[in-house]
Amino acid sequence: MRATQCMRNSVVTFSYTPAVGQMRAIARVARNYREQALKIYPWICGRGGREFTHANLRELTVHHRDHDHDNIPPDGSNWELLCLYCMTTNISRN
Repeated sequence: MRATQCMRNSVVTFSYTPAVGQMRAIARVARNYREQALKIYPWICGRGGREFTHANLRELTVHHRDHDHDNIPPDGSNWELLCLYCMTTNISRN
């Protein structure tokens, strides 16, 4: 990991940027559980009820109900499919 130092109002904060290999591994895991969730669940937003097709499937995201992205059960019990609008609304609430 690489650390970068930022100065704001005389307070020193550190932000960490994962290495390229770590970012690829994270993206691969996310892609795998997204593909798994799309096979398990119908292509419908769990909050808004909007239906999706292959044409707009990229707008459907996987939400972790317990907000723990490391909790990836094989049965998908921690996931729900949400459209981008509902996901954004859900994130802004928390």
